[in-house]
Amino acid sequence: MKSILSILAFSLLFSFSLKAQYGVNFSHNYQVVEAMDYFRMEQMTDGSYTKPIALETIEGSPYLSDDFTTGTIYTTSSYKVVDIPLRYNVYNDDLEFKTTNNEILAIAKPETIVLADFGTYQMSYRNYIAGSKDKSGYFVVVEEGKATLLTKPQIFFQKEEPGDGIKPAKPAKFVPQDDLIFISLDKQPAVRIKNKKDVYEVLKDQTKELEAYVKQNSLKINKANDLQLLVKYYNSL
Repeated sequence: MKSILSILAFSLLFSFSLKAQYGVNFSHNYQVVEAMDYFRMEQMTDGSYTKPIALETIEGSPYLSDDFTTGTIYTTSSYKVVDIPLRYNVYNDDLEFKTTNNEILAIAKPETIVLADFGTYQMSYRNYIAGSKDKSGYFVVVEEGKATLLTKPQIFFQKEEPGDGIKPAKPAKFVPQDDLIFISLDKQPAVRIKNKKDVYEVLKDQTKELEAYVKQNSLKINKANDLQLLVKYYNSL
């Protein structure tokens, strides 16, 4: 399913509609606060931050995008944090922000983040199943509804390799990997999708309808846009 793993790029085309579809009630009376005011209220400015790793001697980038983008965070405590410079550290699975003093820190309480909306990205912090373990992490939201289609960007850290007199030394570097694809049904922990069988297993309450829709529209589930169309159709049933 290699082509399905390019779904992140496709998802950016739908970023505007996601702002309306995502599980944030935009009619809710969120209390608007400035970024640093919020972190003070949440007692996140007293040294409890997680700091990103040093990058000076490492090739490549651990970020979804290197640049900070001014965005908005919606929280579980009904705060709307505005005008906050954000970027996502894929390797650390951290949402980083820049303070008014240009210090770069990572949000220490990610479980309070309902939605981070910055630039072309909408990200949420969710529970997911990894093998037999329950984990939590950040995801890019592609399609929201009863079934939510998600991607989890991946970056591999390749350690430094010393030279042996014949082969030159290789510096440490970050190597981008294919995104992982997940579906979360009814706000349950997200399940990884590797193939068509996984899709039908997660959405098994509508298998016949989905199979008919795939056949009628000649969809290829291993294609990013076709998978999104299928999840969108499932949410309409």
